[in-house]
Amino acid sequence: MRLKLNQALIGASILLAPLLALGAEKGGEGAAETFLGLPKFVWFTIVNFIIFVAVMGAILRKPILNFLKGRKENVGTEIENAQRLVEEAERHHTEVSSRLDRLDQEIALMRDQIVKEGETEGQRIVERAYEASERLRREADFQAEQGVKMARKELREEAARLAVKLAEEVLERRVNEADRDRLMNEFLKEVRGK
Repeated sequence: MRLKLNQALIGASILLAPLLALGAEKGGEGAAETFLGLPKFVWFTIVNFIIFVAVMGAILRKPILNFLKGRKENVGTEIENAQRLVEEAERHHTEVSSRLDRLDQEIALMRDQIVKEGETEGQRIVERAYEASERLRREADFQAEQGVKMARKELREEAARLAVKLAEEVLERRVNEADRDRLMNEFLKEVRGK
């Protein structure tokens, strides 16, 4: 990479040398020579810029492509991780639901035993057990729902962040190329028109 950078700097120096010669040649002259209505200095600048862009494009193409490929792999990995988290949250929700089902069965058994022990005392115990089970069920439902909501929220936020970031990268890349093409075309039309 360092060798390519050195080559690019040497190439740029060689390409800029005609500009220095042109400036030295002019000396104190007031009028600049023109070609197609523009001073030769402008033409040398345009040609050197085009060559510079071509050289930089050749040098930076592979690192940019490697960066984009790595970023694509990272986004894929993050999406897989997010899917895994959703599956774990759903599995946890299923486990909590099955526990609640078993809890209902256990409560029914407890209720039958208490009724057998006595009407008065049994009724009071049944009511307490029922209230406790409802509270436990509500708490368990609440905790399960909160866990699923939290996991989904985090997944949505992560997916949204990744989508925005990926969209920004794609948009930046496309806008820069389109703007460059549009500006070049406008410049060429303007040059041809004069």
